[in-house]
Amino acid sequence: MADERRWLIYGLTLTVALAVLDLTTGDGVNFTAVYFLGALLAASQCPPRPTAAVAAFGLACTVVITAVLELGTATVVVRALLASVGGSLCVLFADRRVRREARLASVERVAEVAQRALLTTVPDEVAGIAFAARYESATEGARIGGDLYEVIPTDRDRVRILVGDVCGHGLPAVRLAAATLAAFREAAVVCKDLEDAARLVDHRLQPQLVDDEFVTAVLAEFGPDGTLTIVNCGHPAPLIVGSDGRHRLPAGGSTSPLGVGPAPQADDQQVDAGDRILFYTDGLIEGRTSSGRGIAVESFSPLIPGGTLADALERVLTSLHEQVGTLEDDLALLLAEIRDTG
Repeated sequence: MADERRWLIYGLTLTVALAVLDLTTGDGVNFTAVYFLGALLAASQCPPRPTAAVAAFGLACTVVITAVLELGTATVVVRALLASVGGSLCVLFADRRVRREARLASVERVAEVAQRALLTTVPDEVAGIAFAARYESATEGARIGGDLYEVIPTDRDRVRILVGDVCGHGLPAVRLAAATLAAFREAAVVCKDLEDAARLVDHRLQPQLVDDEFVTAVLAEFGPDGTLTIVNCGHPAPLIVGSDGRHRLPAGGSTSPLGVGPAPQADDQQVDAGDRILFYTDGLIEGRTSSGRGIAVESFSPLIPGGTLADALERVLTSLHEQVGTLEDDLALLLAEIRDTG
């Protein structure tokens, strides 16, 4: 409301300024034909009613100033007609802008509900593993895209997770992300091993894909004996960071993405209490610094140890924004910490 009032004042001020110029310059140079510019300025931020008030004020100024300057009846009529038409168009513009903003707000509310349904809150701790997650969209005002994550505890004292990235944008990406999460939630509890889980997700997705759609993903399983099993389907490998700051990237191979017939192969990593594992989507490493330098995920390893998991993710995001500014792609982060290896 304060912004609208300020822009209303701007519009009125511009109209008054034009009128003062007219009175100052006399009949040499006349601005009455553009008095509607004040209404146009107001229309950029104000609803139709305040815009109409500025337009009416401009019309009144047009009639008064042309009369004071004795520009003639024909000129008064023509300039008043211009002010009326221009002001009416400004009101129409304000009305269409307000309607468009209302539709956008409605879409954003729907997207926010979709985000809550798709990206459920990860558990703080389950089966000796602590978790924290963050999601950021590269599009200003957007709430959700095709990046996804999920944490599912099983009945065998194991925890399975998925971090993935849908190829595509907009509603099709949201649809495919929802299908991927639904398939993983099923596979995580019914499949004996992680390779079968990846195959089941792929099987569930294939009938739903159109054109060249696919999903890159990392599936992981935390076992009770300190084993971290990873199946990588065309996705950036997670970063494992010890409490002493030492880091490593799993050397296991990556197969093709989900939806295009991957041949998943499990890679077992030994993790210890205090180790933190950062799962992420390529929004973390696709950006470029101001000098054009790429970003290696290993550069974030000093930021991972220490403090809470939420603190660590905040440090990573702060560093990323300092290096690249605006994100070029959506970003999902899931950070896990080994609290108990049995």
